[in-house]
Amino acid sequence: MSVVVSYYGNIESDAALSEAIAQASARNTSLLVVLDSNSSGSQQLNAEGDQPLSRDEVEDRLWDALRGVALDVDVRRPTAGASMAETVLRVAERSSAQLIVLGLRPGGFAGTHIGPTAAQILLDAPCPVVTTTTHLRRDK
Repeated sequence: MSVVVSYYGNIESDAALSEAIAQASARNTSLLVVLDSNSSGSQQLNAEGDQPLSRDEVEDRLWDALRGVALDVDVRRPTAGASMAETVLRVAERSSAQLIVLGLRPGGFAGTHIGPTAAQILLDAPCPVVTTTTHLRRDK
């Protein structure tokens, strides 16, 4: 049993990772992180604010966020030819995940759009899915 979270290195992923850590801790279970292997989904910019994060920068950001976390953590990457959604769903199924945590961009009800990766995970998940947005984390 585990909590599964997808991670792209952007602020939505940071919010999801924070929630996933809290959920895994509360459930006394492990954390499985599916790391974007090509950083194509990353909207987080480098320190200069002009370039998307590289794969190595995304991974460094993840390990920085996990520093000091007292959980068993396993990091997985999508296999060749598999999408992030397919990988998250496969990891959740194979690990008998208790929960999947997704970070979504905040928006109003008018014109709200959930991307295809999140939509596939929400519709096909083998377990409950918790979503979080960045505006929920700003005051904490």
